[in-house]
Amino acid sequence: MSLLSPLAILAALLSSLSILVNKYVLSVLLFTYPTLFQGWQCAFVVASLLMTSYCGILDMSIPQMQDAVFCLPSATAFSLSIYSGSRALQQLSVAVYCSLACVVDTVMTSSVALRQGRPSAVFLFLLTLFHLLSTCLVVYNDFDYDERWSGYLWMSVSCVSACLSTFLRKDTPESVSIEKSGRVLVDHVISITLLLLYGFVSEQLVTAQNFTHIYNMRFHVGLLGSGVLCGIATIVRLKLPSSLSLSVTFEVRAFVSFIGVVLLRDDVSVAQAVWIVICHACVLVLGFFERKVDINEQDEINK
Repeated sequence: MSLLSPLAILAALLSSLSILVNKYVLSVLLFTYPTLFQGWQCAFVVASLLMTSYCGILDMSIPQMQDAVFCLPSATAFSLSIYSGSRALQQLSVAVYCSLACVVDTVMTSSVALRQGRPSAVFLFLLTLFHLLSTCLVVYNDFDYDERWSGYLWMSVSCVSACLSTFLRKDTPESVSIEKSGRVLVDHVISITLLLLYGFVSEQLVTAQNFTHIYNMRFHVGLLGSGVLCGIATIVRLKLPSSLSLSVTFEVRAFVSFIGVVLLRDDVSVAQAVWIVICHACVLVLGFFERKVDINEQDEINK
């Protein structure tokens, strides 16, 4: 399957629209309740997984309760990641958010390459270091950092918790057998529980009733669109090979950053825009190498 396959193009389109719609709801309509927002999206993902599994579109077996318990640490880190990611997207521009969000994938990809002893591991490691330097310079060149520092803080929390979630998944005991789609289901079910619990404790479930646009049609359309796009995009990405899904992720973020700077007129400095471009160039090269490794491994299997 190539990057130009219909499924890959559909995944890229849905993911791009999902980021833009999320930004519209969080920043334009000022829906300052990311706990409820992410709980809403997680509910759509769970419904999409169950529906497609029931219809035979997605091959997924429901994990056993005793196996799901072992996923609680990684799912907790995952819920923190998506919550803090929403807080970051609300305060940062689309271009900056997408460039910083790639840190998790580059770090995890290079660490896997080093652990497996691939010939390209050293190059990927150096590329990751340069990418991390570029992201630091994206932050450094923000002329309005004093107003956005909390957005960068939430972005840091999101990246660290996402890396932690990935590492915890890999440390799951071998006796626990949960396939990828089942793991996604468990992560989102636990996230719904934790987000709703936090929403209740923080009284967001009550204060959200006073939201300015609660009776505005644009808000309901945006909220419904964010849930539907998130759910369908998750299903489509599960149908893609892992390396191709990674390449699609990188290309989507680069494309959305371009839209943010050129069409949405994101408030970024020239120096910041240059480093954003460099960030995406690094991750696109990394995605290309990962895709090449996957193709070579598939060729070896076919032989």
